[in-house]
Amino acid sequence: MDSEGRKSNLPKLLLAVGAFAVAGVIWYLKHEPGAQADFSRTERNLVCTSCGAEFSAKIKLGSEGEAQFCPKCKAAAGWPLKYCSACKYKFPPPLVGDPPRPAPMPNCPKCGSNKAVGAYIPEFFEAMNEPGQ
Repeated sequence: MDSEGRKSNLPKLLLAVGAFAVAGVIWYLKHEPGAQADFSRTERNLVCTSCGAEFSAKIKLGSEGEAQFCPKCKAAAGWPLKYCSACKYKFPPPLVGDPPRPAPMPNCPKCGSNKAVGAYIPEFFEAMNEPGQ
C-alpha cells in the first residue's frame, strides 16, 4: 500500500479507535459491580436454650461453636437450629464438651437418626414444599 492509501485509511482508523474509547468510557461509567456477598458472616436460624425463643442472626463464619446472645432473654444461649428432613422435626442441638458447643452430628430426638439432620433453613424447606416441586 502506498503512502496515499495509508493517509486515506487514517481517518477511518482514528474514528474506530475513538468509537472504542467512547464505548469503553460509557461501559465503565454504567457498569455496576453488582451485589457483593459478605462471606465473613452468614444468616443463621437460632434457638435459645435458655428461654426457647427462635431468632435469626448473622454469625461470623468460624464462630458457629460459640453461643450467641438471645434478643429476648439476653442470655448467651443461642445455637443454630437443627432440622431432620426425614421426620420434619426442628430441634436445638444437644450441647457437648466444656465449654459447651453443639454436637457436630446430632441424632434427631424424634426418630433417632442423624442421616437426615442438617441446619434449619426455612426458605429452603418452604421452596421444597411448594406445589409442582
